[in-house]
Amino acid sequence: MGSTQRSLFCGISPGRALRALHSLRPLLCLTAFTALTAGESADWKHHRGSPALDGRSEARIGDAPKQRWAFKTEGAIKASPVAAGGLVVIGSEDGNCYGLDLATGVKRWAYVAGAAIEASATIVDLPVGGSLAVVGTAAGVLHGVDLATGAKRWEYRCDDKIIGAANAVTQAGDCLLLVGSYDGKLHGVDAATGKGRWTYSIGNPINGTPAVTVIAGRTVAVIGGCDGNLHIVAIADGTLVRQVEAGAYVAASPACEGAFAYVGHYGNEVIAVDLAAGAVLWTFKDRAFPYYSSPAIDRERVYLGGRDRRMHAIARSGGAGLWTFAAKADVDGSPLLCGDRLLVGSNDGRLYCLDSATGAQRWAYEIGDKLIGTPAAVGGLIVIGCDDGSIYALATTPAEGGGGGR
Repeated sequence: MGSTQRSLFCGISPGRALRALHSLRPLLCLTAFTALTAGESADWKHHRGSPALDGRSEARIGDAPKQRWAFKTEGAIKASPVAAGGLVVIGSEDGNCYGLDLATGVKRWAYVAGAAIEASATIVDLPVGGSLAVVGTAAGVLHGVDLATGAKRWEYRCDDKIIGAANAVTQAGDCLLLVGSYDGKLHGVDAATGKGRWTYSIGNPINGTPAVTVIAGRTVAVIGGCDGNLHIVAIADGTLVRQVEAGAYVAASPACEGAFAYVGHYGNEVIAVDLAAGAVLWTFKDRAFPYYSSPAIDRERVYLGGRDRRMHAIARSGGAGLWTFAAKADVDGSPLLCGDRLLVGSNDGRLYCLDSATGAQRWAYEIGDKLIGTPAAVGGLIVIGCDDGSIYALATTPAEGGGGGR
């Protein structure tokens, strides 16, 4: 899950900082997804699929991908697309957040954020007042943008840049945004007004997005940072529930299911954490390369890319390596699981479709420049941003058993 940083990352040397990748992740009010077949439309309001950041979709992915449309911006695209109501929303390093027609790629609106955007947007349905696209910038400003018109609704200022997506939780008619910043804080922000409610400080930059899950009846945010820990924070008031030592800088966003979290880190490992017990269950280590990709999970496996130019599948029970797929460059993109198929972009400029059980390649589509974000599978299309500054939409032939099921 991430994008190359052009400044010091977590206090490491400039040489390493140039290689450091943040993960592009989340912000979503609780929702449900329906199965997709080619031509149907559904919403994809968070680039990791749910507040738990599980990286799963009910879409069906077919074969023979062909470009349906492309939209060119004036800056690199490191963010991931989200979509609702036939509208794709994505930010660019040119300082704009774009609302594009899902079917045609035609621009409906462009919101001038005034600073580069690396963070993925999230679409939030307010209990009252319509829907927003919420997106952070390199200037440390979180923008609430009217989804229908692209007009500014509010802005919230952090003390340093935002490069991970926000997350959102709706409970009892109230919607709370959760966003991390390089100011070392997790911010709880009212989605309707953009007013801050609380902050929780880890004292070190936050690269990724907080996952949201429930432990023993309490809704919590789970966030990693440059202090090398996973922090479990109560969303009601921003207080620390517990923290777990991860072992190294956590640039990626965790994926959660119930009381369990999974994440890779800069110390060349992937860990599974029991959040209720505050303990690491297992550690997976293959070769000496870090992980910036955020994981996707299903009942049996954890999937994520590595700086070793590979996609990895790891057993959720026990942490054994199950298969690897070799790309032609680092896999900094975060995977999307669609039934028995896995979509993932690589720095080699290719979007890969893999068999989730075996890692066998179903197809690869060459775009030509780095693909760092999470693809969206929505409305019968696969939409992904590219480092060349364009957003691409691909259509595939109807899948035969390649979708559905979580």
